[in-house]
Amino acid sequence: MTELGHGRPGVELLLDFLEDAGVEVIFGNPGTLEQSFMAALSSRPGLSYMLALHETVAVAMADGYARAAGRIGFVNVHILPGLANALSQVYNAQKHRSPLVITAGQSQAHMLIQEPLLSADTVSIARQHTKWAWELRSSMDVVPALRRAFKVARSAPPGPVFLSLPLDLLDQLTSEPRDPRPAVRVMARSIPEPGAVMAAASAIRDARHPVILCGDDIGSARATTEATRLAETMGAEVFAVGQCEVGFPNNHPQFVRTLNVNAAGAGAHLEAADVVVVLGTPLFMQLIDPGEPILPPRAAVIHVDDSGVEAGKNIPSDFALNGDLGLAIDALNAALQDTMTASENDSAAGRRQELAANKAAQLHRLEGRIESARLDSRITPLGLMAALHDRVPADCVIVEEAPSEASALHQAFSFSTPGTLFGNRGGALGWGLPAALGVQVAMPGRAVVAILGDGAANYSIQGLWTAAHHRLPVKFVICNNRSYQILKSNLASYMPDLDISRLIGMDLVDPEIDFVSLARGYGVAARRVQDHAELGDALSATLQEPGPALIDVALGAAG
Repeated sequence: MTELGHGRPGVELLLDFLEDAGVEVIFGNPGTLEQSFMAALSSRPGLSYMLALHETVAVAMADGYARAAGRIGFVNVHILPGLANALSQVYNAQKHRSPLVITAGQSQAHMLIQEPLLSADTVSIARQHTKWAWELRSSMDVVPALRRAFKVARSAPPGPVFLSLPLDLLDQLTSEPRDPRPAVRVMARSIPEPGAVMAAASAIRDARHPVILCGDDIGSARATTEATRLAETMGAEVFAVGQCEVGFPNNHPQFVRTLNVNAAGAGAHLEAADVVVVLGTPLFMQLIDPGEPILPPRAAVIHVDDSGVEAGKNIPSDFALNGDLGLAIDALNAALQDTMTASENDSAAGRRQELAANKAAQLHRLEGRIESARLDSRITPLGLMAALHDRVPADCVIVEEAPSEASALHQAFSFSTPGTLFGNRGGALGWGLPAALGVQVAMPGRAVVAILGDGAANYSIQGLWTAAHHRLPVKFVICNNRSYQILKSNLASYMPDLDISRLIGMDLVDPEIDFVSLARGYGVAARRVQDHAELGDALSATLQEPGPALIDVALGAAG
């Protein structure tokens, strides 16, 4: 240990801070340069350590925990290789706006000039995917750096931060007293400028075909009720932009569908809109350019955002309402209700009635498709989701990373309450399986079901060991189409004349992946179902397992 100063080592100040800040769980995968941290942690029974076998698992677990608990997710990974392993999930956490504090060990400060084994400029590597990144320069930095990290991670918009912890500075002795004051917990909830709210309300009142685009940030801000009230006041059609949180109830009479912003023809759904109110979503976060605008050129755009970052960033906004999402939406709704005339209220009521009739017809058609899927001799995605829906508890929490089956999930399930659905907005695969573990840690009394594509599951399959080791009773449903089906579907849309049956690198066969053996090898109960007639009983048996369990569902298999 580096004997500089006197008193207690810096690592003890770090752990003091975590305890005083109310941290209860640390996610991590240890390494040699984190040995002081792990040794000191062993004497802190109030801080639980969730051991992952890979840094991808550790960070995605922390992401799921932070989103479900609404608290800081604290992660410790191994120096450069560990951070590099974790970067895909740090990227996801950035897109999810998850408040994470990610720490990694670092070589002794005096050795860095020698370019020691495993070391690198980890701050530069982490910086582009975090809100703030810093390396300690003294044991005196421990508490100020942590205090700032927690504050920045929580501040709107929330997101991950990174701290590099040189080994010798954690060992360095300091006389700094313990400071029990917690990190900043409550940030001011700002509201938009009243004049802007009234101007936006006036534009909405003049509309004959108003549309709301509702994003995942509404769900994470727990502003679904406010968004619903606004939609009803406006008599607006509602489209979801993203399916990773419950931003707007998908069973509401005014909800139309999720808008695929990467698909040609997406703009056709909005072409009649004369005002578009954007709630908690970018315009737009796209993967490819569909080659045509999505918003109609003459529509007024009102963008409600909690940070001022998104409004006008890519598409000009006529009105930008910046502030806490719930308060901003309520302010806009109040302005409308205070100023709408009787005629305008009647027009909104007429639109609500028409949309409700359209929704009823839509649900009737959907019920027919679901019934057909139940009777299909094959196991189809919609048939699987309908069977699962019939068997999960009413308060079940769904964690989804099955890109090809997500549409079927949202057809079979009604999602109306924030905190009942979590998906991967970032798109870096491997998030879903470990994120479900973090959600279960945050919600120990709830049933958590992870719906995973076979491709996505293999990116973080070792997370099954963590489920078994920590006895986390998550149920994993593998949607096994034996391929990267979403890539085939995307290519078919992008290149319609392409023969997708001849694509290389898309099929997970020869050999097929044996998820049952993998799960059992990690200590998780598992079964496979290929016969459609046995699907219901197999799902029930999996859901009734007392601990973690996996079911491998062979999609397309006939009964």
